[in-house]
Amino acid sequence: MKFLIALLALTALAQAERDLSKFTPKARHVVPKHPPSAVPKVVGGAETDRHQYPHMAALFIDDMYFCGGSILAQDKILTAGHCCDGARSIEAIVGGHNIRQSESTQQTVNSKLIEGHPDYDPYNIANDVCVVTLSSNIKLDGTTTKAIQLYQGNDSLEGEEAIVSGWGRPSDSSGAISPVLRHASDKVISNKECKESFNIVRDSTICMNGKNGRSACNGDSGGPLTVNGEEVGVVSFGSAWGCAIGFPSAYARVSVFRDWINSKL
Repeated sequence: MKFLIALLALTALAQAERDLSKFTPKARHVVPKHPPSAVPKVVGGAETDRHQYPHMAALFIDDMYFCGGSILAQDKILTAGHCCDGARSIEAIVGGHNIRQSESTQQTVNSKLIEGHPDYDPYNIANDVCVVTLSSNIKLDGTTTKAIQLYQGNDSLEGEEAIVSGWGRPSDSSGAISPVLRHASDKVISNKECKESFNIVRDSTICMNGKNGRSACNGDSGGPLTVNGEEVGVVSFGSAWGCAIGFPSAYARVSVFRDWINSKL
């Protein structure tokens, strides 16, 4: 009898675990204008504490793709336009840390409406933002789930310490997304400096330094870049040569799209 109970428990555990290998991490890549000067010694970030970023959302798209996002309101998720491009349905998981497992704090809600920016350009990765309306409200308890605050200023934020978080690939050698939430931090750089690597950087772009090997990667798309706890960017694109070889990571600048985002709330 004990053996049977143990066997049933193991079977239930196996059924509860989510197979992350079948989800392709979404990403947009741009070939840099020059090769990296050197491969940095530091690669990636680190696992976060549980519920360190209660605004995070894991997005499973059409049962095929994966992106990150952030909670805007009880029924709204902010993500990248390229995550929503062509999407028919999105399953959002909030309140989670290890998305491979079914944690007691997780809430799963499906999309009701997917609205990419009307001027989204998939070729130049312009206006790369999207708001997902959920079919039911998320319970926001302030600890495991919480709406993020959008940055209300219009400064460039150059030199400020920024944090990117998500379940994207933890390294260039990794073949799949991370089961646990991770984060990395570095300085915001000027758009002029960022444009030295990518031709498509524009006023609506904000970039984080990549020379220390810390960056967003495949699967982090749509997730937030924050400064002092406020969302200043949405993960948009990075280097086609690798996430951790010294190039900046680029984000849709929230201050440019704030009015459009607020119109969807």
